[in-house]
Amino acid sequence: VRLRAVRYAYARAGRFTCSNDRLNVIFDVSRYTVQLATQDHFEDSVWREGMQWLADARVMSLVNHWVFGDPRITRKAIRQFFYNQLPDGKVPASGPQPFSSLTIDFDMHLIMMCWEYYYFTLDADFLKEIRVPMHLLMEKFASIQKDGLISVDVDPGFGVFLDWAVVDKRDRITAINCFYHKTLLDYASILDVLGDERASSYRDQARRVRGKINSCMYNSERGLYMDCLTDEGLSPASSQQTNLIAVYSGVVEPEAEKALIERVYEARDIERIKGAFLLSFIADMLFEKGFQDKAVELVEDYWGEMLERGAPTWWETFDRETPRSCIPYLYSQNSATSYIEYIPCSHCHGWGGGPAFFMMKNILGIHPLAPGLQEVEFRPYTCLLYTSPSPRDRQKS
Repeated sequence: VRLRAVRYAYARAGRFTCSNDRLNVIFDVSRYTVQLATQDHFEDSVWREGMQWLADARVMSLVNHWVFGDPRITRKAIRQFFYNQLPDGKVPASGPQPFSSLTIDFDMHLIMMCWEYYYFTLDADFLKEIRVPMHLLMEKFASIQKDGLISVDVDPGFGVFLDWAVVDKRDRITAINCFYHKTLLDYASILDVLGDERASSYRDQARRVRGKINSCMYNSERGLYMDCLTDEGLSPASSQQTNLIAVYSGVVEPEAEKALIERVYEARDIERIKGAFLLSFIADMLFEKGFQDKAVELVEDYWGEMLERGAPTWWETFDRETPRSCIPYLYSQNSATSYIEYIPCSHCHGWGGGPAFFMMKNILGIHPLAPGLQEVEFRPYTCLLYTSPSPRDRQKS
């Protein structure tokens, strides 16, 4: 019997080791999953369709920047996405071949991915190369607005993902507009690098969007942002996704962030984040906002639970509330795709690798202070770095 393993030849790989064996294994599996899921391009699932999805590519590119340091594969991915751009500015959610699925939050992640690429590489020539398609995409966002906020009703051709969970995704979706706020700021930073005077106008637009979100989408009685705004009023539904994305995107006033995060985790009547993709960014945000213990425990709890169930590489998603004997497979009720026969459950999914960049940045403590890591602050995090069977067992003791 022979096995021929084929994957992208990353030039090198960073290492992470601490006194918590559980975190060490999570880092190694995260790095290994991203390695396996990178071949000719970033792939969401090696086994299923081997396509390059934007959401997965952004997580994998961050792992690449932090762990492998190979700008070529990220640069290639961005080129491939823009190569498929439609005449109206939309970028298909997947490639590298032409693809019909269009997802608005994925397109916003593409602009964020472009800024992150420059931030780690200082490759301004590449920003010049893609300046036209980037601007065309930003113009598309500007064209689908209602009352100053992006509305999916204006262009029904744009789908919405956010997370494998039930979030009210109608008309002016709060989380989408929060992501738009961050996209505007990241694009303004790109324009600064390019010496484009329009940067200030995009920052002004970001301020207007932020003001609209806070005045129209926040329910002061519940102390939460609601999922969406329609012509009939605010949605009655709220979610962890909506509120934590609001913090992540810089929409929430700094003095209100701590109370909102605590409220979100205390609430029992809101939808919870279900997958590794969004949890990677939320864990990073929680750490930055002063919830270091909660962020580390989140990583240990979600990814560690996959280890407990025998995962050698990270699954696309799973329901950790099901018994430990459950792993994702067709009809298992343990995966968002359990009942979709044409989407087999992925057991090696690139977007699961987020803990690798989370640990390098936050636990090892390399905090960039300037593009190109020309200036960094080294701030290791040493709390909770003891060996423990699991956060669940830690709480019992």
